[in-house]
Amino acid sequence: MKTFYYILFSFSLILFSCKKENMNDCVKSTGEIITEHRAVNDFDSILVHNNITLYLKYDSVSSIVVEAGKNLVPLVETSIENNKLIIRNNNRCNFMRSYKPPVNVIVSISDLKHLNLAGSGDIFSLNTLVLERVRMVNSGIGDINLEIDAGYLYTQIYGSGGINLSGKAAVSEIYSTGNCFMQCENLVTGYTYLHSNTTGNIYVNVEKELGVNIIGSGDVYYLGKPDITKLNITGKGTLKNLN
Repeated sequence: MKTFYYILFSFSLILFSCKKENMNDCVKSTGEIITEHRAVNDFDSILVHNNITLYLKYDSVSSIVVEAGKNLVPLVETSIENNKLIIRNNNRCNFMRSYKPPVNVIVSISDLKHLNLAGSGDIFSLNTLVLERVRMVNSGIGDINLEIDAGYLYTQIYGSGGINLSGKAAVSEIYSTGNCFMQCENLVTGYTYLHSNTTGNIYVNVEKELGVNIIGSGDVYYLGKPDITKLNITGKGTLKNLN
C-alpha cells in the first residue's frame, strides 16, 4: 500500500510540474500521424533541440515539413531568427507516450553554413548535401548521419553523441572531446587536420595530407596514403593505419 501511494504521489508531482499551457499535453495521446507544411523565410543555419528526428534534403527550394501525431504537431517549434532555423519539441510528459513513431522534421535546403545538434534526436540526409563551407557541431547525445559534397568542412563534437559522414570534402577539420565517436572512413578528403581529446575512436579517409593531435585515450584510424605532416600524441590514444 505504501508503494502505491508513493507512486501516486510521484506521478502527481510530475503531472503538476508540467507548464499550465502544456497541461493537456500530459494526458493526450500522440494522435494519428499528420503532415504539416510550415512557412519558410531565408536561413542558412539550423539548430536542433530535444527529441527531434531531422531529415535534410538538398534542393533548389527551401521547405519545412513536420510529421508527427496530430496532438504533438502544434508544439513542434520551427522558428527563424537571424537566418537560423531553430527546431524544438515543446511537448511535455513524453514519458507517458511511446517514442514510436518519432517527431520528424524534413527540411529542404539549397545551402547550409551551420548545423548544430543540441539534443537527443538524430539527423539524417535524404540525398547528397552539396555545400561550399559548413560547420557541424554535435553537443547532444544523438547522431549526425550525412552524405555530403563539401569544399570545406569543420566538425566539432563533445558529449556522448556521434558523427557519421560519407561522400567527399576537399578540406576537413575535426575537433573532438568527451565520450564521442566519429565514423568518417567513407568521407574521402584531400586534407584533414584533427584534434582528439576523447575516449571514443575517430575514423577518417585522407588522400593528400593528415595532421593529428591526440591528447585523449581514443584512437585515430585512417584510410588512404596521405603525408603525415603533423603528429602530436600526448594521450593514450594512437594513430593506426587501416590500409
